[in-house]
Amino acid sequence: MDLHLGHELLLLHLDDANGKGRLSESLLSAAYGGSVLSQWRLDGQLVEVEPRSYRLAERGSRWGSLQAAESVMPDRPASIAVLLEALQGWRASNRYGPALKELHQLGCVEPEKDRLLGLPWRTRWPERDGEVEQALIQRLRGHVAGDPALPADRSDALLGILVAVGLLDSVWSAEELEALEAPIEARAKLAAVGMVVRNLVKVERMLSGVPKL
Repeated sequence: MDLHLGHELLLLHLDDANGKGRLSESLLSAAYGGSVLSQWRLDGQLVEVEPRSYRLAERGSRWGSLQAAESVMPDRPASIAVLLEALQGWRASNRYGPALKELHQLGCVEPEKDRLLGLPWRTRWPERDGEVEQALIQRLRGHVAGDPALPADRSDALLGILVAVGLLDSVWSAEELEALEAPIEARAKLAAVGMVVRNLVKVERMLSGVPKL
């Protein structure tokens, strides 16, 4: 199934059984923004016009969720960090809502509304059809286990985001991660956007006094 990286991140973020997210709001915000920027880089929409300065050269992504993200992108060239900040300043319902609805339309998740004192409280997104996520997990596992000289691709872009926000345990067990730390790190370092997200998360954790991942 042809998903964008934001979809793939959300599938790994959501608990299959209860539909709750694994990441905090701040980490998910950074991860989703990085996934969107990475997708635009892969599609050739986000271009480097001068060293470390990027502009969304083309608009009109085929996914409505990416079109919505385009609306907050500045017209002038900016660094990846500034573009991430623009996406993070967006309301959460606008950021993730369209992508979650697309996953529902594709049959991947099924929304369930929780109520508190009879009033709508939150929406959970438990798994409906796990084949898509399992195929994604197998792709990532196979990519890391493959030739380390392979050129960077979309799997590296997603790996870079997963490393940055500590979501690798949605793909590998703790024992596997201990053995695969070096090859995963090597692949993740090929993802430029992921490295910016990683630095952003480190700074936020230092400022908040939270231990690093």
